[in-house]
Amino acid sequence: MKILVINCGSSSVKYQLINVETEVVLAEGVAEKIGESFSLFTYKSKKFTKKKAETNLQNHEEAIE
Repeated sequence: MKILVINCGSSSVKYQLINVETEVVLAEGVAEKIGESFSLFTYKSKKFTKKKAETNLQNHEEAIE
């Protein structure tokens, strides 16, 4: 079984996808500076190295998509 944990702050969204049986973090990321002129999105998984990108996230809904 896998669990998706989401933590929403005032201008950020952090998440982790965790395999419950092995307690291994399968993927994690953060969207920062939501609603500002530019936002930062960072993503890392077991298959991919850490990736960082500038984007334009107007609200938390866009960050979660």
